[in-house]
Amino acid sequence: MTGRNHRSGLHGSSGRIIWLFAVAVFCWIAAHWIWRALAPAPLLSSPPPVGDFAAAILSGPALGFARPPMQSTVTAPVATAVDPKIRLMGLAREAGDRAGRDARALFRIDRRILWLRVGDELDRGVTLAAIDAEGVRIDVNGRETRLPLREPRPVPPRPATSPVASGVASTPTPTSPAAAGDTCKLTPEQRSRAYILRPEIIEGVVRERNGWTDLFKPAGVGLAVQNPGGTGAMLGLYGNDILTRADGAQLANLDDVVRLILEPLARNETVVVSGLRAGQPREWIYAGVNCLAR
Repeated sequence: MTGRNHRSGLHGSSGRIIWLFAVAVFCWIAAHWIWRALAPAPLLSSPPPVGDFAAAILSGPALGFARPPMQSTVTAPVATAVDPKIRLMGLAREAGDRAGRDARALFRIDRRILWLRVGDELDRGVTLAAIDAEGVRIDVNGRETRLPLREPRPVPPRPATSPVASGVASTPTPTSPAAAGDTCKLTPEQRSRAYILRPEIIEGVVRERNGWTDLFKPAGVGLAVQNPGGTGAMLGLYGNDILTRADGAQLANLDDVVRLILEPLARNETVVVSGLRAGQPREWIYAGVNCLAR
């Protein structure tokens, strides 16, 4: 009787274990199919076509994976803004100065007009770093920026074209003659030692004529320079320089200076002035930005 009860107990325990195992398997299968039914579909992406398989294998794409792109450490140069109160108004080189060591740049800083050389300070933290044939480089707190003397011309709008009727010839648009100051009449050698000045600064000199009436005095053969600061310095004149002719015409008074030198320069034309410095023949060449050395 006892042995029969023991065997029936074993059969009962085995049945419970089998039942629990069956329930566990059923739950696992049910969970698997429920997850497959409710889980979001995986995003599959096919690798792009590969041309060079050797390089692709080394880099990864040919095997369906890729290394993350390397972050570039090179940063684009940041343009350094120059204070708008600083304007480049002219360039000048001395005769025989092929290396440009005596080159100067004319600046308008607020209301001041200054000829400066490389290394001179324009403002706090702002230094003239270099002068070349087309403009200057300015060092602003350790960063250089370029100031061209010739400002880019705005692109004129393209005129709208209308369809031409069949059989009717289109009339060519007449071309306007070039302005007087559009072409430079100086030789390359003259350009290399000319005072290149913006017309706008000359216009200001003409308007403020009363401020420099004592710059010249008659000297028999021409006009002698006195008190050369301001306008005289802008024109590169020293005290006791004597100006005799402008483009071959005699200089005798202030009206001649305005008519023969300043007004042509305001029109962006060239003017060659002859005279004397310390008793030796001297030539001053003035031109607009169209005569920048190339």
